[in-house]
Amino acid sequence: MLEQQKNSYTLLFSLASSGALGLALLSVVPGLLLLGFSYSSASAIAKCARLEKAFKQLLISEFRALEVQVFPLLMMKETAEHEHMDLYVRFPGKTQIFMALRSEEGRSIIYNESKEKFQARKPNGKGLVNLRPCPLDILNRGKNWLNRNRQAFGLSSRQVTKIPTVRVLVAWGNTQIATHRDELYATVGSNTYLSVQKDRATTFVIKQEELAIFVRDWLSHIHKK
Repeated sequence: MLEQQKNSYTLLFSLASSGALGLALLSVVPGLLLLGFSYSSASAIAKCARLEKAFKQLLISEFRALEVQVFPLLMMKETAEHEHMDLYVRFPGKTQIFMALRSEEGRSIIYNESKEKFQARKPNGKGLVNLRPCPLDILNRGKNWLNRNRQAFGLSSRQVTKIPTVRVLVAWGNTQIATHRDELYATVGSNTYLSVQKDRATTFVIKQEELAIFVRDWLSHIHKK
């Protein structure tokens, strides 16, 4: 389904791009509108590619024997509440993971403690921009979203609230993670990760290449409890 959706966006992007070029020769405004549409299609293609890679290579291939279930939420009805909570991952009876995958094109993700927000710093170190929508807010609302939609996953309200839950922000591609003060790091399993708390919920920040490693560490962590 992800491949089909990516192919659909690719076709739309191709049509919009070629149409924008032709219209731009005749009229600027329609050409700009189509360029905007082609840009949104390109963003959707990139998002599908991230989901597909995380879904296939990093999760299913690593944890199939543990009966992992991975749900790319792009395939569900999009709402402002969960459009950037990209993956819902379940190890039935063991744990559940809410994931947001963010690509900031070479910029560094930094947690602003005073504002309780994630921001991105440009490669030259100058200027900060807020990540929108805020991954913390999206991920922290994950349990409420899941409780309203639990029947789609065959879950009871008790299963939603009692099963160990973790929230993860994944810095995708060449996106970096800035260095923070020592108190913001926590050890999970065999490794240490940036750990942010807001509204009594913890979100870990990891790099793309650490995704499978973190999941293994998390499974080890909850097994020891």
